[in-house]
Amino acid sequence: MNESKLVNGLLISNIQLTESDGMTTLLADVTNKTEQKTSFKKLRIILLDENENEISSMIAFLNNINAGETTQLNVSTTSNYINAYDFKVVEE
Repeated sequence: MNESKLVNGLLISNIQLTESDGMTTLLADVTNKTEQKTSFKKLRIILLDENENEISSMIAFLNNINAGETTQLNVSTTSNYINAYDFKVVEE
């Protein structure tokens, strides 16, 4: 889960998965590694088990990010997926 991911020029790093009162939250830094400002993005965060099977997915929205800037990704789901092994990100 701690491995950084690069998705269409966005570096997702410093990943934390937490659970509280049945809510699972994924926090991460998102850095624009391109040389252009990004547009508004819709991302699907897919939580995976140790066999890389999907166990849940969440939708996240990112506002424009200037080239080289970092923002925080904060997305939650109403179930306990703290034991997720990994995740992948798909831009929609």
